[in-house]
Amino acid sequence: MTASNTDHLLASIRQEIDEIDDQLVQLILRRLTTSARVRDIKGGAGGMTVTPYRPAREAQIMRRLAAQTVFGTASAALTRLWRVILSASINAQAAVTLHVEASVGQDIDCRLMIADQFCGMAVTVHPDVASVVGAVGANPVDLAILDIESSWVEVIAGIAGSTIRVLAGLPSSTGAGHAPRLLVAGHCTVQPSGDDVTVLVGRGPMMDDCPWTKAWEVQSNGWTVTGVNGFVNEDDPAFASFAADNSHLQFRIAGSIPILARAK
Repeated sequence: MTASNTDHLLASIRQEIDEIDDQLVQLILRRLTTSARVRDIKGGAGGMTVTPYRPAREAQIMRRLAAQTVFGTASAALTRLWRVILSASINAQAAVTLHVEASVGQDIDCRLMIADQFCGMAVTVHPDVASVVGAVGANPVDLAILDIESSWVEVIAGIAGSTIRVLAGLPSSTGAGHAPRLLVAGHCTVQPSGDDVTVLVGRGPMMDDCPWTKAWEVQSNGWTVTGVNGFVNEDDPAFASFAADNSHLQFRIAGSIPILARAK
């Protein structure tokens, strides 16, 4: 192939790439416009009173895309791209601020996890967990990012009528027996994603004969935080019976974590 033919072929390929880029821009803009319509339906005339973040829906989207094995080695890049798109879609519905306590804000690994999950979102650092939870209580579209071993259980449990729930964990893919480092919490009805770990809290470790398979367990300032496989809610008869039989341990459901992929 002559140099002239090579230049002509490269020019043709580059033109095709430019056309694809233009189409991608239009599709992304269409997606963001559609997200704004979701905002209008959710919020109505009074505006949004809960966070637009829907981790169960996001997990379903990411699993569906990851299942398309044709991506091959491009999978990581596409995952990153979709995290940017999903984050932009959230912000198209409401300007969400992430609230973190100082120990999380100063930890580089935590900040990188947060940045990867919530691309381009504003972050506010607070002196303690109580300030983080208070900020989310005052701004219901916002999210709290909590160290799983911090005093978050006591703070959230101490707010009368609190609707703050654990919605997700970071990292979103964890190995067997490994708890997430961070919890994402906010005002939102917890929904099943199809592969979830329910977060239970109590005044003691989960018994071996509990109705669920234990995924992990950590301590949090006098509380035991246990992840159990599957989606469990307060209306589940098995949970109601279990909590009543062990009322001295004050078991309650803190929320649920959708699992993007179970690392080995």
